[in-house]
Amino acid sequence: MEETLSMVGKAKTNANIGEGLLESSGSKCKSVVEWNQVGGFGGTMSTIVKMLSEVNINRKHNMILRPKMITNDHHPEVVVFSALDSILNSTLDTLKLVRESISWTNIDDYNYSLKSRSYTQHVDTIKNLSLQGKLGVAWWLRNKTMVKGVIPDVVTHNYLINGLCKVGELEKAEWLVREMSSRGPSPNSATYNILLKGYCTINDIYKARDLVSSMIVDGKENMVTSNIIIHHYCKKGRITEARSLLMKLTDENSKKNLVASTTIMDSYLKNGDASLGLTIWGEICAKQVDVVAYNVFIHGSCLNGDVIVAYKFVNKMFKTGLLPDRFTYNILINRLCKLRRIDEALYLYTVMSRMGVDPDRVSYATLVQGLCMIGDVDMAHGLLNRMLEKSMVPRPVTWNLIIDRYGKQGDKRKALYIRDQMMINGVSPNVFTYNSLIHMFIKGGEIDEARSLMKEMLVAGGPLPDTVTYNLLVGAESKYGHLYSADEVYEDMKKRGYKPDVITYTELIRGYCLRGKIKEAERILYIEMLENFSLVVVDHVPFQILIKKYFKVSDFNSAYGVYQTWFNYVGANKDVEPAEKNVLDGNNHVAERPIGNLLDLCTIYYTMGHPYFDHHVKMVNDALYVNGVNNVIVAETDQWLDVEEDMA
Repeated sequence: MEETLSMVGKAKTNANIGEGLLESSGSKCKSVVEWNQVGGFGGTMSTIVKMLSEVNINRKHNMILRPKMITNDHHPEVVVFSALDSILNSTLDTLKLVRESISWTNIDDYNYSLKSRSYTQHVDTIKNLSLQGKLGVAWWLRNKTMVKGVIPDVVTHNYLINGLCKVGELEKAEWLVREMSSRGPSPNSATYNILLKGYCTINDIYKARDLVSSMIVDGKENMVTSNIIIHHYCKKGRITEARSLLMKLTDENSKKNLVASTTIMDSYLKNGDASLGLTIWGEICAKQVDVVAYNVFIHGSCLNGDVIVAYKFVNKMFKTGLLPDRFTYNILINRLCKLRRIDEALYLYTVMSRMGVDPDRVSYATLVQGLCMIGDVDMAHGLLNRMLEKSMVPRPVTWNLIIDRYGKQGDKRKALYIRDQMMINGVSPNVFTYNSLIHMFIKGGEIDEARSLMKEMLVAGGPLPDTVTYNLLVGAESKYGHLYSADEVYEDMKKRGYKPDVITYTELIRGYCLRGKIKEAERILYIEMLENFSLVVVDHVPFQILIKKYFKVSDFNSAYGVYQTWFNYVGANKDVEPAEKNVLDGNNHVAERPIGNLLDLCTIYYTMGHPYFDHHVKMVNDALYVNGVNNVIVAETDQWLDVEEDMA
C-alpha cells in the first residue's frame, strides 16, 4: 500500500507540473487539472477509468497538433507539448500500476493488496470468505493469487469447494476439482468427500456412486467416504442397499467401519426390524463397541416399546466398563415419560446426578412435559425453577407447557406469573403462549380478556395470531351467542390471509344452529365450506350438527338432503376417514329407495351418536303409518332395532 501511495504522489506531482506548463502557454487543455480536482486520484475506479479515457483522447489530439506547430515554427508550444507528452507517458504507466493494485468495488472493504500480504494472509482471507458465503469474492481472489504465482494449498481449495456445494453450485465445484487435478494442488480424500456429500445433498446418487468408484481406484476412499454414502442410503430408506454397499467398501482384512455399521443398525431399529438390528449388533460386537453403539440400540429398543431390553443393554454397558452418558439417560427418561411412568423417570434423573452426569435442557424439558401430561404442574414448576437456578433458560416450549397446564386447571394467577417470569428471563412469548392464555380466559368465560390478548397480538407488536387463535375466538363468540362478533372475527381472519379450516366452519355452524338460524348455517356449509372443499379437509361433525338440528324441528327432508350432500362429498373426498365412508357405503341403497329415507336417516342418526334413538324410531314409524306403509316399514324397523341390540 505504501508503494501505491508513492505512485499516486508521483502522479500528483507530474499533474501539477503539467498544470503550470499549460497555464504558461495559454492552452485550454484541462485534462491533467481535472484529474487533480477529483481528489488526487482518490475517486472511484470508474472515475479513474474516465480520466484515462480523456488522457488518451487529449494525447492523440496533441500528436495531431505537433507537426502543425513545428511547421509554423511555434517553438514554445512544441516545448510545452513535448514536456506534457513525457509527463503523460509517465503518468499513464503509474496509473496502470495503481489500477492493478486497487481492488474492485466488491472487495474495497478488505483493503487487499497482493504484494503487501504474506501467503498465510492470502489463504486465510479465501477461507474466511468461503465460510462467510462470499464465494464470488473468494473465487476472484483465488484466481488473482494464482495469476501472481501464489497457489493456495489443498485445504484452502477444500474450503471453497465446500462453500460451493452448500449453495448447490456443484458444476463449479466439479470444475474446480478438475482444475486442481490439472494445475494443482492435487485433490485429497477430503476434497472428494466434500464433493460426495454435495451429490448426496442434491440426491444425485448416480454421480455419488461413480465418484466413490473412482475414489476406490485412485486410493482416495476412506471411512468418511463410507459414512457419507451409507448415511445417505439409510436416510432414503434403502437400508439393504446400504448394507450391501458397506460390504463392498470394507476390506475384509481391515477394521470394519463402526460408524457405518451403527448407522445401518439404527435404521433397522427405527423401522421396527429388531431381528436385523440384532444381527448388525452381533457384527458390531466383533469390533470394539463404544457408547454411541449402545445408545443407538437402547434408543431403538425404546422406540419399539421394549424398555426391558433397553435396561438389559444398560447393564451390559456397566459390565463392559462403559458408563452411560447424558444421551443414554435422556433416551430412557423420554421413553418412560411417554409411557407415563414418571416415577421411574424421576428416579433416573436422581441417579444420573449421583453418577456425575449433569442433566441438560433436554432432561428437564422431557420431565416437565411428562409431569404436565399427568397433571403434576407444581412439580414441573419446581423443575423449571431448578433450571433457572442453574442458569439454564428454558426454551419457549417448556414455559408454554406449564402455562397451558395452569390454564387448564383454571389457575389464572400462576399462568400469568409464569408468563411474566418468561419475559423477565428474556424469552419472548410466542403464538402458542398466547393461544394457551386465550383458551384459559375463554374457558373461564372472560371473553373480553381473550379479545384483549388477540388485540395485543395484532397491535402491540406481539407474535401474529394463527388459525388456532382465530378458531378459539370464533368458537367462543358463537358459543355465547355473539354471532355478529363471530362473523367479524371470521371476516378479519380471511382479510388477513388466513385460511379457515373445518373447525372454523364447524364453530360457525354450531353457533347459528344454537340460535335457530338454520339458513345461515346452511350458507356456511354449502357456500363457504363445500365450495372450498379442495382446500379444506372436512369431517362429519358440521353435517352432524345440521342433521340434528333438522331432526329437532322435524324437517326430515332437509336432514336427508344434508345426508346426501355428506355422502356425495365423502365419495369424492379421499381425506375422510375410512370408517365414515364405510358407514355411508352401507347405506348406498338410500337413493334407490325413497320410501325408506326417514328410516335410513334414523339409522344414520343412531350411527352418529344420538342418545334418543328409540324416540326417533317411534317418530319415523308414526310418520310412515300415516302414509299407509306401516306393514313394510315396521318389519324394516324391527330389523334396525335388531341391529341396535347387536351394536349394544
